[in-house]
Amino acid sequence: MIPLGKNSELFSSLVEENDKLCLYPWSGLVVNPDGRITPCCHAPLQTISHISEVESLNDFFNESPKIDTMRKAFKNKIIPCNGCNKKYNAGFTPAFKRKNPNLPFDVDNYFGNKKKIIRYLEFTPSNLCNQACAMCGSKYSSMWDSIDKIAIRNDELKFRYNDITNHRTASVGTYKLSDRDWEKIVKCIEDGVTILYIKGGEPFADERNIELLERAGNGEFPHLQKIGISTNFKRMNKRITNIIRKLKEKGEVNLSVSISIDGIGKQYEWIRSSPWENLVNNINHIIKEVPSFVYSIGVTQSIYNYFNLIEVFDVVSKLPNAGGIHGQPVTNPKYLCHAFVLPRDVVLKYNSLYKEKIFNNKKYHPHQGNDWVYWDSTQWKSASEKSTWPDDFEQHKKNLKEFTSFMNRIRGFNIEDVVPEFGEYYD
Repeated sequence: MIPLGKNSELFSSLVEENDKLCLYPWSGLVVNPDGRITPCCHAPLQTISHISEVESLNDFFNESPKIDTMRKAFKNKIIPCNGCNKKYNAGFTPAFKRKNPNLPFDVDNYFGNKKKIIRYLEFTPSNLCNQACAMCGSKYSSMWDSIDKIAIRNDELKFRYNDITNHRTASVGTYKLSDRDWEKIVKCIEDGVTILYIKGGEPFADERNIELLERAGNGEFPHLQKIGISTNFKRMNKRITNIIRKLKEKGEVNLSVSISIDGIGKQYEWIRSSPWENLVNNINHIIKEVPSFVYSIGVTQSIYNYFNLIEVFDVVSKLPNAGGIHGQPVTNPKYLCHAFVLPRDVVLKYNSLYKEKIFNNKKYHPHQGNDWVYWDSTQWKSASEKSTWPDDFEQHKKNLKEFTSFMNRIRGFNIEDVVPEFGEYYD
């Protein structure tokens, strides 16, 4: 058994000696929906290769000069990734601090000279998705393509399509890994993956994911200890129910499901594009069929739920069999992040409120630290600049206004009418 970082005394001692040590470069890789390979999901633009250019993921894991450079940097107490480095230097929790405890720690991978084996694989075989969430885009959702085409045809939302650094935008249609590249994923799992994380798109929208989960339920991957799935849980059928039942009943592979819920009622429907009732019915159905099914809840914090997060927390925490609540803020596109479009006194007011009300929610994941629910854009600035505001503050607000108006037409009703606190600011 490969222990998790939190269960390894050896790794704990390494972290005590090196506060900047990230386990990702010794654990595994992330394969994105467009086939790009990145060192982790928190560095989506830090491409180190493309799966089509790699014959074997394990060979690449051992031979990539970029990964080797990262390993050397972390061992020398240098954080080579821009995002985590900025967070660390600003006093916030870098992503690897939260991830290290749940990544597999293979002693041979870290200390040994023999071939390293990928123990953690996070992948998305396609951008197939049955939702078009407001904070998403075509790159991660095939359903967004039709929305992109409307905007482009009407010459709207130019700021989304002219900004090449905005990784959530642009019309890309439907993207799927080729059969050849898919086999590389399967071979990697067979070779020694102990923790598999399937994301999207929507995992249950891609039939290959379902076939893979069936194989896991049949015990075809002997090294596999845990499967994590991030899902909107919109699709539920007998086949999916049976997969969850088999994995839960056999208990050979720990199944961890995170359901994305970013609002409640009509707010959820505006943000995530599908009926709230459908989500609740699917949760009730699976619990009736598999009473032992427990799930966590992922809340993506955006300007559209920032004002009523306490209400969102309260409602979703009371859903049947709901476990812990975790999440992350939207940081791209910036015009959907509260910290880039709200006056700082408003941000500080809600920060204080959420620190008091949400941190005391027994289902709030303590490893989140304080960085999520009261995230402040000034974390990206040096200490001498803390009192200043982003130069493009007014532009972000302008973009938010145009985007919200556009999405109101797409959804057929207005978000400001559903979330009065947002409406008050928006007006």
